[in-house]
Amino acid sequence: MRIGAVLVTSIELLEKIINTQISAKLIIRNYINENKFIGSKDKKLIYQVLFDTLKKYSNLEGICKKK
Repeated sequence: MRIGAVLVTSIELLEKIINTQISAKLIIRNYINENKFIGSKDKKLIYQVLFDTLKKYSNLEGICKKK
């Protein structure tokens, strides 16, 4: 996959994770199992981008709730 495809995939999965109550790992695992063409480096990058983004999102959400 090219970097653009990885980013588009990450954005789509991030939207799905935020809008549903389903576990992030489960959503990512299902997506990867459905798309066998994704290589190991791409899988690692998708996981890294998503979990880093979710961590920052969670922190920002906590700050906004306090304010």
